[in-house]
Amino acid sequence: MKKTVLASACAAFALTGCVEPRKADEQVPAPPEAAKTIENPLTVSLVELNQALPEGKSITFYLKDDLSTDLDERELVTVSGATRVTSKDIPDNVQAAAAEDTKILGQAYETKSGQFVIHLKEAQQQSFELEVLVKDDDYFSTSRSLYIRGNSDAGQTGTSKLGQSETIQLTPVVGTENKEIAIAGQQAKFGSVEGGTTEAIEIQTDSSKANLAGGTVALEIPKDTVLKDKYGNEVTGEVTANVVYFSNDAGESDTDQETSPLDAFPGGLAPISVDLSDDTNNDIDLPENGRINFISAGFTAIELSNEKGQVVANLEAKDAAADPVKLEFKVPADTTDAEGKALELNGQIPLWSYDEVNGRWKYDGQGRIVRQEGNVFIVEAEITHLSYYNLDYFASENCRKVDIEFEVSGGGDQYPITTVLRRDGGSWSETVNFDEITSHTFWNVPSFQGTLDVLGPDNTSVIESYVLENGTEGNTKLSGNFCDDLNNAKVTLKSLAPEALKTLSVDVTSTCQDNNLGPKKQNALVQVTTSSPYKYYGKQQITDQGTVEFKVPANKEFKVDTWLTTSKGTDYKRTTVNVSDANEETTINFNAGICGTVTGTTGTTGVTGGTGG
Repeated sequence: MKKTVLASACAAFALTGCVEPRKADEQVPAPPEAAKTIENPLTVSLVELNQALPEGKSITFYLKDDLSTDLDERELVTVSGATRVTSKDIPDNVQAAAAEDTKILGQAYETKSGQFVIHLKEAQQQSFELEVLVKDDDYFSTSRSLYIRGNSDAGQTGTSKLGQSETIQLTPVVGTENKEIAIAGQQAKFGSVEGGTTEAIEIQTDSSKANLAGGTVALEIPKDTVLKDKYGNEVTGEVTANVVYFSNDAGESDTDQETSPLDAFPGGLAPISVDLSDDTNNDIDLPENGRINFISAGFTAIELSNEKGQVVANLEAKDAAADPVKLEFKVPADTTDAEGKALELNGQIPLWSYDEVNGRWKYDGQGRIVRQEGNVFIVEAEITHLSYYNLDYFASENCRKVDIEFEVSGGGDQYPITTVLRRDGGSWSETVNFDEITSHTFWNVPSFQGTLDVLGPDNTSVIESYVLENGTEGNTKLSGNFCDDLNNAKVTLKSLAPEALKTLSVDVTSTCQDNNLGPKKQNALVQVTTSSPYKYYGKQQITDQGTVEFKVPANKEFKVDTWLTTSKGTDYKRTTVNVSDANEETTINFNAGICGTVTGTTGTTGVTGGTGG
C-alpha cells in the first residue's frame, strides 16, 4: 500500500523530489547505446568537377596500401560511411580476368553519398600511404594517394589525418562542360564491325573557351582499325567516343586556383610509383624512392564504348602498312619544361598513359613537337590503347615535409581557409582545404620555385603578412623554393569582420523507437560543406556533452554530413541547412531502433515532480 499511496501522491500533487522505489529486478526502458568517438578521422569527399555528386549516386572505390597487402588482414584502418563489397555481377566469360583485377585493385567498397571516413583501428607506429581507386561506369577512373601518419612521426602522435578533408575530383564520361574549370569535351558516334572501323574518325575538342589558352586534343582513328576490350573481345556495333581535354593550367587569379583542372589529375601529380616497363631507352631517371612529380603540359581522358557496354582498351592496325592511331595535342606556347625552359620545335614531351586497373601511370614514349600555330605548339604521339593520356615533364627532387604556422591577426577568430601551392609558370599546383588551422605539415613537397596563397571563405586572399625562416617578410603570396624557402614560415591571416562569418551550431542526438525516454546527446563526427561549387568548411568530433560550431559565410546553403558509430556499425546522415544573415542552430537526430529494456537497480525510479503550488 505504501508504494501505491506514494505513487498516487506523486501523480496527484507532483511533489518536488518525489521518487518511487523499485525492485532490483525491475525492467526499465533502455536508453540509446552510447556512440563511440571516431579517433583521428580522415574524411574523403568524391566530387564531380567541383560540384557535389548527384543525390543517391552509388560509387565503387577500392583501397590498398603501399605494401600491396590486404588492409583487413593488417588491421590498419576502418572505413565508415561505405559498405564493403564482396561480390559483383560479372559476366561468366570474364570472371577469371575480373577476379585478377580485384586482386590487383584491393578491397572494394560502395558509397551512396560520396562521403566516407578512414581512420586507424589502433595505434600504428609506421606511417604509410593508402591509395583510393574510384571506378564507376559514369566517370573516368581515377585514384588518389593519401598519406596516413603513424606514431613514428615526431610531434604527430596518434594522428592519422592530414588536418583537412581529402577531395577526389571525378570526371563524367559525358556532360563535362563546365564554365569555370578549364576543360572541354567532345562526343562522336561511328560504326565498327568485325575486322575494324567502317570509316576514318577524327574527334577534336573545342578551343574557344578563354581559359583553355588554345589548348585542345584530337584523336585520329584510321578506317579498319580493330577495336578490342581489355579481355581481347572485338568491340562492334555503334561506338560512342567521349574525349575530354584538361588544360595544364587555369591562370593565377583566386577563382582560377579554386577551379584548377589539375585537381582532376588521376592519381594526383605526385603518384606513389609509375610503370616504366616500356622505358627501353632509359628516358626516365627515378630517385631511389621511386617518386616523381608531374609537370603537366595538358592531359586527356578518352573512352570508346558500344551499346552493349563494352569499353575499348586496345587499338590494332589492320596490317603493318596501315596508318597508326594518333593523338594530337595543342599545347600553349608559354608552357615550360621541368627546368623552366620554353618549348621548342622538334623537342619532345614525355607521354604517359593511365592503367585504370591498378591506378598507375605508364611511360608511353615521347610526344613530338612538330610545328607551331600562333600561340600553341602541336605535339603528336602514336597510341595503341585508350585511357587517360598526359604530356608531362617530371621532377624527382622533393622534401619529406614542409611545416608552416598560421595565426589570425590580433588573436581573432579562426576560420576555414584554402591553401594553394602553385609552381612558377603553372603546370603544377596543390589545393588543400582546412578548418581553424594553426599549423600544417605538407608532405612529399616538390622542390619547385613557386607561390603559396591562402584563400578565405569568399575565395579571396587573406594573407596579411608573413615571415620566412631566412627573415624575408611580405604581405602577399609567399614566394620561393617550396622546400628551401617556405619551410618553417610564419603566416599571419587577416582578422575577418564579425558580419563576414556566421556561426552554424550543430549537436547530435539519437532516439529509441520503442520508448519515450527522449533524445540522447551523442558522440559523432560532423562535416560541413557546400555543394555548388563544392567547398569544405570543416569537420569536428562532437562529444555527448556539447555542441560544435562552424564559422561559415552568411546567406548560403550548407550540407551537414554526420557519422555516428556504435557497436552495430556506423550510421550516416546528410542534412541541408540554410544560414541566412544570422547564426543558425540545428540538431541531427538518429533513429536508435528498438532499444528494449534493462534491469533496474534497487532504489528509486528517479522520477522528479514539479514545484507544486
